[in-house]
Amino acid sequence: MPKLAGLVLLSLLVAGCVGPNDGLIGGRLSWFQYVSGQDMARSCAQTSLERYRLIFNAEYTKQVRTYDILQNGARARLNARVFRGSLTVDASFSSAVQGLIGRDGTGELNGPDYVALKRAIASAEPYLADEPVFLRSDSYYWVVLQCDAGKVVARAFTGPPAVLERLAFRRFLLARDPTGVPVRVQRSVPADDFTGFGRVYSPMEAETTDRAEGRGGPLFQFRYQDRRVGILGG
Repeated sequence: MPKLAGLVLLSLLVAGCVGPNDGLIGGRLSWFQYVSGQDMARSCAQTSLERYRLIFNAEYTKQVRTYDILQNGARARLNARVFRGSLTVDASFSSAVQGLIGRDGTGELNGPDYVALKRAIASAEPYLADEPVFLRSDSYYWVVLQCDAGKVVARAFTGPPAVLERLAFRRFLLARDPTGVPVRVQRSVPADDFTGFGRVYSPMEAETTDRAEGRGGPLFQFRYQDRRVGILGG
């Protein structure tokens, strides 16, 4: 069953019917397009409004948090979702299906809060500076996308818990998160040892007992380089 569930979910992702803010079935965005900001690129080219997207991958099969922020005058609208990429149950969701579909929430940022968020994003310093970074699905990282002069500019944040937990934009978003789902606490994972927190590429193989026995869920990874995020093969 775990292997089958993982294959079904991965096929949905690749087919492009998963959108974090559009529902899992029949959504108009794929996860890969969402993280790389392909949909944002179209809207950024058509409007001068500021737009941000912040994504927290806390082991993809366990928890993912997404935040889409769109300027509305001096204020901004916040759309959030928390979901997981596997058919499992824990205290965050009452059923496996609910975990897959996720939990949405919306909110408004007033003028001072919106300015504070933008400052927090601008001042954030990535653990690996602006070096190329490999982002594995079974690890912990943030991706931040923003519209800049009509184009999507990306930043990637990985590192030990002390690094990610002190990010000012992380504290800001969690303090105002409208979903009501507690954040998954970062833990030590094998992927961090394999990649040095994203410094090097690691083949997507069954490197742990859980993976070898089919309990790890789908594996994939992104590469961040030159202010862009792209998907890498397994």
